Amino acid sequence: MMACCELGEDEEQNNGHLQSNNCLSTNDSPLIVELLENQVSLLRDQLDQNQSHPSTLLVIVERQENEIENLKSQLNAARTDIANAEKELSRLRQQKAEASIREKQVEELLNTIQRTEQQRNKDLDDLEKMKKVYNREKEILECKLLETEAILRETTERCEMLTNELTSSHRSVEHLQTETATLSDRLSQGTYRIYTVYL
Repeated sequence: MMACCELGEDEEQNNGHLQSNNCLSTNDSPLIVELLENQVSLLRDQLDQNQSHPSTLLVIVERQENEIENLKSQLNAARTDIANAEKELSRLRQQKAEASIREKQVEELLNTIQRTEQQRNKDLDDLEKMKKVYNREKEILECKLLETEAILRETTERCEMLTNELTSSHRSVEHLQTETATLSDRLSQGTYRIYTVYL
């Protein structure tokens, strides 16, 4: 009877250990399994020493073995979860690295677009300045052209007037030359007549 009580206390202690050990991390599971296996071994030794209550000890041993198998299954599942989590972590790290690369590429692209936009704005400003200079020079040239055209018209009119005056003067000279020749002929004839009269 005392052996049964001792075994009952051992079972409660083992259950307490199991409950406390279940709160541990997955890395402590092999240690838990090892401890439980040691307890099973101790229980088997007690079973050999207490043959008067074999059924109770067998129940305890079987329960402990079931708990060990359950813990082993949980351990394998935890290892599988860890492996999957590591794969997922590796995949996420890869995605993070790729996202970082894409972010840098996008940043470089935005910087390039910004520089291009700044250069475009500068070119537009330069073009606008050139247009203003061109328009100003065009206005100056148009004014000079109008002045030159006015001077040309005035000069042409003066040339035409001078040409008309020259033509008129030429005609006057020709008329005077004709009259001079006529008068010269008359003078010659008069002189000849006077010469003949006195002779």
